[in-house]
Amino acid sequence: MVLLETPPSTPRERFYFKVTVIYEDLTPEMHAIVASGRLHINCCEIAFMHAEYDVLPCAEGTPADRCVHILDEANTGPAFINLTAAELEAPANFGRSPLADHRPTPEYIDLAAIKPHLHTGALAFELLDAANNTLCNMSVHDGGIIYGSGREAGNESGFLVGVRICHFDRAHAPRIRQGERLRMRATYDASVYRIGAMAQVEVFAHVTGY
Repeated sequence: MVLLETPPSTPRERFYFKVTVIYEDLTPEMHAIVASGRLHINCCEIAFMHAEYDVLPCAEGTPADRCVHILDEANTGPAFINLTAAELEAPANFGRSPLADHRPTPEYIDLAAIKPHLHTGALAFELLDAANNTLCNMSVHDGGIIYGSGREAGNESGFLVGVRICHFDRAHAPRIRQGERLRMRATYDASVYRIGAMAQVEVFAHVTGY
């Protein structure tokens, strides 16, 4: 942060953003969920743990379907999450997590939602369990990753403006073992030089006993 003794009389830049909040009233049928902090793929040396990095454009003449960069353990280093109850007792819960009130620690975690975070250039995202079963996936082609096509706020042409959240009700929630290793994979367009390539995911779990 830089503090100026005399603030400028007019702003040098002006930014606009649009937010839509959708909510439901609390009902007796609803139950608590808890959230992890954001868990991300790091690049490229584990000692530095960079969450964002640049992607060089592919060679001239590369077919469009092969002109991509994949963020996974083969290309970027660590791409694994060891999801535990402790990670679901995060600051996002605004205080003590309901999960901490239920001991002993559950052997399994039932997923309620998976919320990826990507940057412009992303084409696809996938989260897999230890057996390589897909827990959540989305792409530009299936409408799960959305790019803008206009000039208005929230629809800026060429920019990433929407990413789907994978939701699971309690009856159909994927169940993972405590400490199970999950794996992220994100695909980015490499037809141009990309800055800020990254992938993060926030995981929400049903609280056992509610």
